[in-house]
Amino acid sequence: MRQEKQRHFFLVGGLVLALFLAACQLPTPAPQPSPAPAVLPSTAPSATLPRPSPTPAQTPTAVIPQASATPQSGPTACTEKGIISEASLQSQVLEREIPINIYLPPCYKSEPQQPYPVLYLLHGFDTDQNQWPVLGLCDAADALMQDPHNTAFLVVMPYIAQPNLSALERNQAFFMDELMPFIEANYPVRAERGGRAIGGISRGASWALRLGLLPELPFGRIGAHSLPPLAGEVEAWVTQLAAMPPSERPLLFIDIGNNDKDLEPARDFDLELTKAAIPHIWYMFAGYHDAAYWQEHLPIYLEFYAQAWPAAFP
Repeated sequence: MRQEKQRHFFLVGGLVLALFLAACQLPTPAPQPSPAPAVLPSTAPSATLPRPSPTPAQTPTAVIPQASATPQSGPTACTEKGIISEASLQSQVLEREIPINIYLPPCYKSEPQQPYPVLYLLHGFDTDQNQWPVLGLCDAADALMQDPHNTAFLVVMPYIAQPNLSALERNQAFFMDELMPFIEANYPVRAERGGRAIGGISRGASWALRLGLLPELPFGRIGAHSLPPLAGEVEAWVTQLAAMPPSERPLLFIDIGNNDKDLEPARDFDLELTKAAIPHIWYMFAGYHDAAYWQEHLPIYLEFYAQAWPAAFP
């Protein structure tokens, strides 16, 4: 009887021990697939000038090796940088020597391209021909021309010796009879309307319109940045533009900061152009009447001036 009890005890004890050991051996979890990485939508900087909408990115379901595409031939970007060349012109009209800064595009000397479109840029009041280079014109123009599909162009930045409206006739004569003939005689630039543009900052913006709307000096594009028109000028400019055949009107770009002291008259110019159905580009950006504002928007200005040239001059 005692032997039976012992045997029963060992059987029960063995069973408990087996169950205990089985419970200590935890099952190895089955491998789980790694979660797919999240695909975040790409963001692009907001474009100020109209651009085509980007194509939405597609998330591939599988990566399949593809054959290498055959390289396509096309224009190659110049690896050199543009330079600022200093020149001067002895003006008989203004009775003094006029300094001029001229931006020569990348590869101007090693790969001459003739003729180049030309952009005339005028400085503001109480500054000089160095205002645009100080704002970073050379780097901004170089960056624009890194795209080999953009047409290279020259930029002429003269000193405006007579900034006041009382010198209108003298400044017009200087441009028509001395400055532009000097540039066209010494540099390979285009002389037709489609190859010329003019723009300015502050008071230089007003001079860009005063000179750019002359029938003797046809320009394809005029830029007025932080424009401060004087009394009566808005009406005069709109009248001049309305009298031009639509095919001969320059395209206008007008911009100003929302905290600029000259915002109201510049806005009036935009409204009067709209009433007269005269095509133009108007922007009111955030900013003031200062160098920080012009420096920030300089690349947009250059893009505007150069937009039509690749199509016009293949």
